[in-house]
Amino acid sequence: MRALTNPNLKGGSHPGFVQCVRFTPDGGKIVSVGGAPKFKGYVAVWDATDGKLLSGAEVPFGTVYA
Repeated sequence: MRALTNPNLKGGSHPGFVQCVRFTPDGGKIVSVGGAPKFKGYVAVWDATDGKLLSGAEVPFGTVYA
C-alpha cells in the first residue's frame, strides 16, 4: 500500500475527488480518474512499482468516473 502524490499539486494526487483507480493489464501502471475544478475531469497515470506520476492532465469534458 502506498500514497500516490502528484508533485504538481499541493498535498494530493488529484485536484478533485478520485472516482476510480485501476491497474493496466500488464500490472505496470495505475490509472486514476476523477474531477477537477471548473467542471473539468482529471486523468493520471502512475508507475505501479515506485508510485511516481508518469502523466497527469485535466480534460475539458467533466468528471471522469471510470
